Amino acid sequence: GGIACAANNITTENTYAVTLDLSTGDTAGSEVTISCMSFGTDNSGSNLPMTVGIWLDSDGGDPTAPGTDLTLLGSKETVIAQGAFNLQSASFDPPICVPADSVIVATIDIQPSTDGFATFAGNASPSTSSTYVLSASCGLTTFTKLEDIGFPDVNWVVDLEATLGCGGSDCPGDFNDDGIVNGADGGLLIAAWD
Repeated sequence: GGIACAANNITTENTYAVTLDLSTGDTAGSEVTISCMSFGTDNSGSNLPMTVGIWLDSDGGDPTAPGTDLTLLGSKETVIAQGAFNLQSASFDPPICVPADSVIVATIDIQPSTDGFATFAGNASPSTSSTYVLSASCGLTTFTKLEDIGFPDVNWVVDLEATLGCGGSDCPGDFNDDGIVNGADGGLLIAAWD
């Protein structure tokens, strides 16, 4: 599970972020089209509204806040599903075209819970990006590295489905386009089997 601003084990609003530098590796020098983002979540309460976002970081350093150094490239309204260590997905329609050699920031913005603890799911494996949290109710009005507030070994797990150039494909496995790959998608697959 992840870290969240909470009171009495009920989470307040929390936004999580990781950065990706597309100027290195296979993406260097190319536009990139992002069609889907898969990520870990953990939610002990009811489903909650959540927004998944991809942002352009104008200065390439640590993200500060949306509207300050981050410009929204695309987003998807969805829910954070109930359950521990979920793998959720959000497909972007239309896919998001990212300029060559950009630094982007992937976020999930989770609304306050009424009955549980909702956060990201992660691991302690090494990461190329810090995990950041923003939560005004805890006094974090800009993105803050988890390691700077005492959590150096907690990393949010994020995977982007992308292609070089502009144009892309749908999110694999999300057949009902609800942003979650789960049994409902498997049921659609079985129902369509001839």
